[in-house]
Amino acid sequence: MRIRTLRIYIIALIAVSALCASAQEKVVDKSQRSRPSWVDGVQPEYIIALGAGPTIDQARENAIIRVKELIVSSIADNVKTRSELNTETVNNNNIHSFLQSYKSQTLTQSADIPYLQGISLARVEEYYWEKLENRQTKELKVHYHVKYPFPRREMILLMDDFITADRALTRKLDDLIEGLSDHNSVESLVQSIHELEQMSKTFVDQRKNRAELGLIQGNNLLKSIQIVIKENTPGRLVYNLQIGERPVTSAQKPNVKSNCAVIQSVLPEQENMVVNYHYDNCYDDPENTISIAYRFDNARIENAFHFNIKQYSVDIFLKDDIIFRAMDWQGDYITEFDCFIAVNSKHDSPFYIDRIVLNFKGLPPLMFNNLGIEFEGKGTHNITLKSYTALEANAYSSTKPGLNLLSGTIHFGSVYTDEMQVYKIFNHKFVTDW
Repeated sequence: MRIRTLRIYIIALIAVSALCASAQEKVVDKSQRSRPSWVDGVQPEYIIALGAGPTIDQARENAIIRVKELIVSSIADNVKTRSELNTETVNNNNIHSFLQSYKSQTLTQSADIPYLQGISLARVEEYYWEKLENRQTKELKVHYHVKYPFPRREMILLMDDFITADRALTRKLDDLIEGLSDHNSVESLVQSIHELEQMSKTFVDQRKNRAELGLIQGNNLLKSIQIVIKENTPGRLVYNLQIGERPVTSAQKPNVKSNCAVIQSVLPEQENMVVNYHYDNCYDDPENTISIAYRFDNARIENAFHFNIKQYSVDIFLKDDIIFRAMDWQGDYITEFDCFIAVNSKHDSPFYIDRIVLNFKGLPPLMFNNLGIEFEGKGTHNITLKSYTALEANAYSSTKPGLNLLSGTIHFGSVYTDEMQVYKIFNHKFVTDW
């Protein structure tokens, strides 16, 4: 009853407004001598529509648009099962806005219905236009009236089309919400978010709440995307995008920069992205970083990753005495002995020692070849070298005056690179137990 009263009130206001407007305007031209009776009337199975515009052509086009709006409005008023309106809980101030939203929803959902696409001037049975002039401003405008056939059977067919399209839209909403956690690309997730956003604006029933909740879920997933490092070595950074534990791809090129390194390329590699750079201008600084950022819709995803230019560097030194221990004797000769060397590494990179040469003043050197001993990174590493070379005990004894120092070389390299280095031993103290 409230809705009917409100409609009568609105119609009355429109009529009063029309009378006031007509008093200020005069007809200066028209399509025929007398005004047809159908212009101001209502005829069963017809749509009577008015289009206004500065020219006849524009007013005629607006009249056809108005026909579509009125047909869609008829659908909104007749498809009772679509309405969730409870007149007991809706006050008079928002009944009108509800109906306007509902009809707007219907128009949106009916846009692809073939019948509406077929509405054109060719089907107009009668038309009548008037050119009006404002008595005060002298401004001209055209009112174009059309009488458009809309039989009951076409109303029923159109309602069926609408209901079919409406059900398809509900299924699409269900699919969008259920598939939010299954996207393999950021772009497809963003597309679903945009569609849910449109649905949240279009729907006026309980589906509006579902679309809004789905929109929140989709935006939260978008904001939860992480940049996860898979490999971080000097000159090369490999990462991927993940939602939780699930990798996702993106066609978007990231914004990659560094505080010192020069970015050479950012290329996809299967589900990963590879950043190649050179760091010739970088110092050995723990603050060296590669920053990666994306802008996905309204979500900014970014992270900064530190890199160590000395990650593969190997640098060793000796500080403790080299110790020799006799294990077997034959007369004045030692036929088996152990040599203990403590090697100190300055960096975390694993390394290996391939060869050690120890030189004693005026004596043949001791050589330990093809060692292939690997060590893990920074710290002190103890090496035990066993030899069966016969040594004259007195000649190689550290107790011999002036002969407790030795020189030599240690040949070593990084486990990760092929680069070999040589550490030179110079006047290093050694101790023998003989």
